[in-house]
Amino acid sequence: MRIVVAAMLTLAAVPAYAQHEQAAVPAASPANVAADANWKERLERLDKAIDQMKAKQGETALAGYSALIADYERLYAAEKRTLYCADSDGEARAYVPGITTADKATFVEKFWCTALWGKAFALVDLQRVNEAIPHLTRAVAMAPERAQYLAELGYVYQALKDFRTSLDLYTRAVDAAPLAPDPDFQLGRALRGVGFDLIELGRWDEAEAAFRRALSINPNDEKSKGELEYIAKNKPKRS
Repeated sequence: MRIVVAAMLTLAAVPAYAQHEQAAVPAASPANVAADANWKERLERLDKAIDQMKAKQGETALAGYSALIADYERLYAAEKRTLYCADSDGEARAYVPGITTADKATFVEKFWCTALWGKAFALVDLQRVNEAIPHLTRAVAMAPERAQYLAELGYVYQALKDFRTSLDLYTRAVDAAPLAPDPDFQLGRALRGVGFDLIELGRWDEAEAAFRRALSINPNDEKSKGELEYIAKNKPKRS
């Protein structure tokens, strides 16, 4: 049995957000919109839940994420506009040109999306994969150009063997990768997801091209090397 190569982001790579948010949140930057003066307390709770996930305390982390999400839902309960959370001003421009709020859209505290991602991650880690879908779907709706969330949701559908839905999400992640703070990592990861789905759909040549592109970004990408070896051994021969 082949192993899904496009696994969710390793917890070792998850930043402690508090390390990057020492100053007051600049209200002028949509990437850092604070809902109220309690944003630091919410940030500390988010970091705590992430640490609990790292420590394999999944149920405890899940409770922490759920409480945070409930807090955000209360904070923005009266908001009728489309809600976006952006990780950078570049991403914000993709949602609302000019980094401004508009009559029909506004930016929310970006850690809301992080909490949604974290809850989904915890659920997958607890083997409750189907339950992760609505939380990642909401994160993608609020951050539609975030390659990480698109790839996470692609992974979930891949794990459920819905390869067409997974392929669509990973393809969107490929397109969104340039906006990420770690574009090469996100692009390589998305391409591996695309390649895996294409193999499962019998589109061997396209899959090979995806893995070769991933390998061109990172020549030490052992997962892509392994998949290319798999293709070489199993790709149907042309008559």
